[in-house]
Amino acid sequence: MRKILIITLFLLPLLLFAQDKVKEKMLDINNATYEQIAQLPVPGHIAIQIHARIMYEGPFISIYELMDLPGFTAEMLKKLKPLIVIDPYEEKSDWEQRLDQLSYQMERWEGSEGINQVLVDYWYEQAINPILINEVRFDQLANLQGVSPVDAKAIMNYREQVGRIGSQRDLRSASYLSYYGYRNTRSFLSFDKPSEKKEFHGHLRVRMDDSPLMADEADADQEIPVDFVTNSNYPAFHSSFTGAYGKNIRVGFSQYHSYQEPYHYKDLGVVQIPDYKFYVGWENIKWHELEFRKIYAGYFSISFGKGVVMENNDYFAPRRSGYGFRKSFIGLSGDVSINRQYALRGLATEMSYKNLDAWFFASHNSRDAILNVKPYYINGQPETTVNQLIILDQRYEYAPSDYTRLDGNLSWLDAVNEVTYGTRFQYNFSPGNHIGSTIYESLYDKYLRPDYKEIVAPDNYGEIDATDSEMFANYGGTRSDGESSLWGDAKSFRRIYGFDFQYVHKNLALQGEYAELDKKHDFSLLGDNPSAMVLNAYWQYNAFNFLALYRNYDLEFDNPYQRSFSN
Repeated sequence: MRKILIITLFLLPLLLFAQDKVKEKMLDINNATYEQIAQLPVPGHIAIQIHARIMYEGPFISIYELMDLPGFTAEMLKKLKPLIVIDPYEEKSDWEQRLDQLSYQMERWEGSEGINQVLVDYWYEQAINPILINEVRFDQLANLQGVSPVDAKAIMNYREQVGRIGSQRDLRSASYLSYYGYRNTRSFLSFDKPSEKKEFHGHLRVRMDDSPLMADEADADQEIPVDFVTNSNYPAFHSSFTGAYGKNIRVGFSQYHSYQEPYHYKDLGVVQIPDYKFYVGWENIKWHELEFRKIYAGYFSISFGKGVVMENNDYFAPRRSGYGFRKSFIGLSGDVSINRQYALRGLATEMSYKNLDAWFFASHNSRDAILNVKPYYINGQPETTVNQLIILDQRYEYAPSDYTRLDGNLSWLDAVNEVTYGTRFQYNFSPGNHIGSTIYESLYDKYLRPDYKEIVAPDNYGEIDATDSEMFANYGGTRSDGESSLWGDAKSFRRIYGFDFQYVHKNLALQGEYAELDKKHDFSLLGDNPSAMVLNAYWQYNAFNFLALYRNYDLEFDNPYQRSFSN
């Protein structure tokens, strides 16, 4: 008997330890996320019911309470018994819930094809430093991942109705807030007023890969000539740091080069360092009813409306609808993304006075461009002219085997200097309902001239000089010539102006933007210039969305900062 007792006392800790290990592997369903519940061996509609029951009615006390759910069967219970555990419900803080979801979401954000990187940087910042839901603005909500204008309007309306939103469950009661919009909002909003203590926080990201850039599979065995890749056998590398001190100070720094391209350096006088981007920002500065929401110096990103007038982004998404993952960051932000061609560098500010918002921005930066081999004679003087601006995935000085430009020292890197400045005014009738007007002008220190080439005319009339059809449609030639009192080096210009609107009612959002390209420094030609228009209507339901879209672009609307819906 004594031996049996000794053996029992010896085995009991081992059994308890083994039981704890098994329990660790089981899912604590009362404290699980929806994503974790959805991975259990139950149908999707049952997973939604389980999560909704915990969210709205409180935790399960017993595993057998699952049988109370409509459609839940004894067979499902048998499958779940060894997989789940019912522990006392522990209310998690907002910060703990964000941490649970953040690692999964970060991978999704970075991996989404065609995603606007400025949006990703904004999501990172808001997830780490969430916005107080009872102080958040409509534009801040609309820029969040997966949050539509309908969702943002629903939250603003509900807050106005109840006075204060106190919890996630309270937020879920907002009329016309979709389940998807609610899920994506939770990670970025705080329901408790954050500490006023000023602390510095930030995040550093580094990404390297050696995946070759190629147009299609047929190019996989094509190599760049050796003389163009000498000393450039480097992987793609992007490192970025963004930080904040309290609610007012923002900083950012990044370095990037593409796969196998040479390093490009900036000369700081005493030392040369690889090409970089940086910004310093001041936010939330109030003076009576005037608020300086943002002031940024350095590299910045700016976008308005549907992107017909202004969005500085290198990457073209042909079906960017403005909803879900196919939307742009609207407004002003610091820029440490991998955008290089249409990066703006200078000073920008976003201001607000009562219902009126205003933006002012100015930039001076260089642009990559193809220069014409043959000089143009303008006013009797030979001039090196610009054929067109280009975006280089790999920034070499010259195209492989392009010895005509190599011999003439006509590099396409930083081939033309650009000064861009503009402004926008927006009047808000109510959150989500506004009209706005935007204008910008870009000045260049070289003349814009589409290249001429020799073609053979029909019926053997001989060779004639003619402009390539696509180049002819570009905004170039004498109509773009112009000087400026603001910049003495200016020789040509582009000027775009337009207006946009947004109206949100219940589960319907209406948006549109119209813009014109000014050809003659003459506003009296309004209506006779090349133009572009985008209109859309968006109906949102929990399980179904419908988008109707109309677009009409003139071929001559050659706006390099146009990133609206195209095909």
